[in-house]
Amino acid sequence: MPTRFDEIRNQAAKVRQINLVTVLQQRGAIADKNDSAKWHTHQGTLSVTGSKFFNWTKNVGGGGAIDLIMHLEHIDFIKAVSWLTQNCACHAAIDENQASASHPTDAAQEKSPKVATSKPLPHILSLPASRFDPITDQ
Repeated sequence: MPTRFDEIRNQAAKVRQINLVTVLQQRGAIADKNDSAKWHTHQGTLSVTGSKFFNWTKNVGGGGAIDLIMHLEHIDFIKAVSWLTQNCACHAAIDENQASASHPTDAAQEKSPKVATSKPLPHILSLPASRFDPITDQ
């Protein structure tokens, strides 16, 4: 029987994969017009590089979606995991699928059959679930 600790640990592992830009957009941060790595938030100006961020206004940095939401909202770890689960969890699955698709393992590459196609395959993740029909959308 899973404990509350196990549930939080599992949720944290999922939301840890969320892209920081997704979190910033969800919180209403404004992208800088001149610098794509810079974001304007209610906590100050942040720079984001991959999974790391730095708040230039407060001279504080961190890494990962959990740390970012803890910084932006002044909340603890458990509340941050809960917030991300409720507000950004669907993005974690998409980010994880895109990462694994763009960086397959060597073993997976060796086992994958080579498929010749004359047209690009549809990007299933970008289509609403109710509209995708694998028979007609080829």
